[in-house]
Amino acid sequence: MHQEQHVLRQGLLELAGDTSVGLRCCENMVSRLGRLLGVRYVFVGVIGPGEDQTVHALATAIGGALSPNFSYDLSGSPCESIVGKGMCVYSGDVCAEFPDDALLREMGVSSYLGAPIFDTQGQGIGLLVLLDDQLLPDSAELRALVQMHAARAGVEIDRMRYEERLESLSASLTQEVARQTAHLEEANRQLASFAYSISHDLRTPLRHMMGYCELMLGLDSVGQDPEARRCAEAVLQAGSKMAVMMEALLDHSSNRQAEPRCEWVDLPPLLADIAAQLVVGADRPPRLDWPEAARVWADPALIRIVLQNLLGNAIKYSSKHPSPQVSVTCSAGIDMDEIAVEDNGIGFDMQHADRLFGVFQRLHAESDYPGHGIGLANALGIVRRHGGQIGFHSRPNEGARFVVSLPRPSQPLG
Repeated sequence: MHQEQHVLRQGLLELAGDTSVGLRCCENMVSRLGRLLGVRYVFVGVIGPGEDQTVHALATAIGGALSPNFSYDLSGSPCESIVGKGMCVYSGDVCAEFPDDALLREMGVSSYLGAPIFDTQGQGIGLLVLLDDQLLPDSAELRALVQMHAARAGVEIDRMRYEERLESLSASLTQEVARQTAHLEEANRQLASFAYSISHDLRTPLRHMMGYCELMLGLDSVGQDPEARRCAEAVLQAGSKMAVMMEALLDHSSNRQAEPRCEWVDLPPLLADIAAQLVVGADRPPRLDWPEAARVWADPALIRIVLQNLLGNAIKYSSKHPSPQVSVTCSAGIDMDEIAVEDNGIGFDMQHADRLFGVFQRLHAESDYPGHGIGLANALGIVRRHGGQIGFHSRPNEGARFVVSLPRPSQPLG
């Protein structure tokens, strides 16, 4: 009795101290039980997915040493009464009890002890089996030791199956990402082809059309006919507008594909230069404010385009206010820097905000506020290429606020 208690205590101590997981833990388990108990055969077996009558050894030890695994038919074996049920012990002459079990005879065993293995949901998934060619005394200590190991085996088998599902899911996600990446690359190729068509295939006939309109306006017959002259001028004006839209679309396509080359960009001189260009010829220049010192991690050329669009819109849409004001504020965070552009202009209804960043989408009539409706789409594409985002808030006749968030570099600020 004292010896059995010592073996139980030692086995539980080693089990508790075993930090291995998964298959390695099961291998340690069968080796430990074989060594401590002096049992010839010990194995952890699992029921194959979708199978009811086949056991697959997951970890096998012979004489306490790891050995090759095997599979066998559950039917007609003592294991049949264990899986998903309870422990079964045959202290001796087990072959006589199961004469149809050829594997028992081949192994030359006399005694058998098997404990069911359950997963964390309480489902029977396998068994832990000890076999020996000597008598195996049945005791409470032996049963307790085997049951504790079987419980740990259930946890580790569940872990392995969960990890297998994760790996399968990861492989599926990897395939889906690859498929989506290929789809995106194809879309980018088509976009580049589309931009090329605009650049070469559409601009040439447009230039011919506008050139002939200019020739027509120089003809006496057209110049002396007010209606003919009005029609030719309308065609020429529409062609000019179309040329501007095509150039804007080409710029948008180019900026969407441009890979940012980031560096620290000082904002005050950049904002001053942009503002000086935007207020030239303005009937009512706004009051412009920006910080004395601020910088962001961005591509200098691309962030200029973003700020030109945001400042340009702020100046344009506040131009009819009696005292137009545009302010730029900057804030530095741990991971992100923010640039906020705010005006006191006409604003917009947030219910229509889904159109805000669409190509050629406008929330106000072009006759009131000229423009081609692609600036914000261009800005958003550039900011996203930087890994950032643009937020906004507005109310009709209460101005608008746009906030550009840009990630900071991983290296410390120099």
